[in-house]
Parts: sequence; C-alpha cells; structure tokens
Amino acid sequence: MTSSRRPLVTEPGTAYDYRGGNSYVLGRIVHSVSGLDLRDFLLPRLFGPLGIRNPQWFRCPLGFPLGAVGLHLRTSEITRIAQLLLHEGVHDGQRLVPVEYLARMTAERRETGMAEPDRQTYGLHVWMCSRDRAWRMDGLYGQFGIMLPDHQACVSVDGPLPRTHHRHPRRRMGARRPGAGLTPIHQTLVVSDGRVGPNPRRSPPDCVPPPSKASS
Repeated sequence: MTSSRRPLVTEPGTAYDYRGGNSYVLGRIVHSVSGLDLRDFLLPRLFGPLGIRNPQWFRCPLGFPLGAVGLHLRTSEITRIAQLLLHEGVHDGQRLVPVEYLARMTAERRETGMAEPDRQTYGLHVWMCSRDRAWRMDGLYGQFGIMLPDHQACVSVDGPLPRTHHRHPRRRMGARRPGAGLTPIHQTLVVSDGRVGPNPRRSPPDCVPPPSKASS
C-alpha cells in the first residue's frame, strides 16, 4: 500500500483530521494479519452473534470493504450494535468486544476545532455528544446510534439528514449537520429521574403518547 511509504504529517494521536482513508487502512491491516477482509473477519466475531446475517459493504476497486462508509444495515441492526456498545461489549452473556477497548473509544478523544457543539470532540471512530454525556455512531445520511450510558438507554435513527452545501465541485453532496438531526431527538425524548422516554410536550405527530393513568 502506497500510504505506508509516505511520511507522517503529525505524530499519531496528537492531531484531529477526519479521513475515511484511515478506516480503510485499518481494514487492510486486518486483512494483512488475518487473511480475511474486514467484512469476513467481522462475520463470526460481531455480525453473526448480533443476528446480522448478510451485511453488504461497498468495496474499493481492489475488492476490499471501504471501512468508513457503505455498510448497509437496517435500523434494528444499528440498534443491536448500539446496545452492544452500551452494555460494554457483551451480548446475551457473550463478550464480543474487549471492555478495555470500549473504554478507550470515549477516553481517547481529540478536540476537532469545529463550531457545532455535537462535532467538537471525537473519540475512536465515535463522536461525543454535547448533552447527557452521550456518545454516538454517525452515518453519512442521517444514521445514528446514540448511547446514553447514564440512563442505560440507546437511540437508533435511520433517516435523511439536513446538509450544508459546499460550492466546491467535489463536495456537491454537502457537509453533514449532525446537530440538525440530534436536536429533535433530544427535544422529543426527555431525560429525567434516570429514565428516557417520550416528552409529551415535544412529541412528533406520529408519536403516540403513553396512556394516562385512570383516576381513582
């Protein structure tokens, strides 16, 4: 791989620079060590135990998964991964991810210098939220897996995300605006007394409020 022959711009772990190529390189390292591409390596170790039977992943011209993008999952499958992270890497009594690595995902973080509150801090492939001590997985088109460890809850979303468009011809898709998607979630869900549930004052039209208790 040509990237291994290029000099480092900064020392690893000292600067923030969001690049999907980093995830791709990690996937290629997995292949070099195990002989399996990233998807096939994860099938028996992560996807299979979570009941994600045949996940599809966009691939590069050489046939390797892109790593950073292009993993096709249903909302329920995003939820299973979010629950796994929330439960410190354990699913149905089976440890799938080392607890030490789970701790590093949020402990090893860097400030991004971005103005938007929900994009100011980045961990190991996860973002730190600005509210409720939450952290999250982000997808390119509005997919979220949000972990709220203080309340032992997670929220999964799969939907369109507002974007800020660039004039640059190679960035016609625009930049993501996670705050535009996260704010309604926090407004719709109220967190109080250690519980997470629908906020009756901010429920969307298709959200059915919980039944009221019958008066005695």
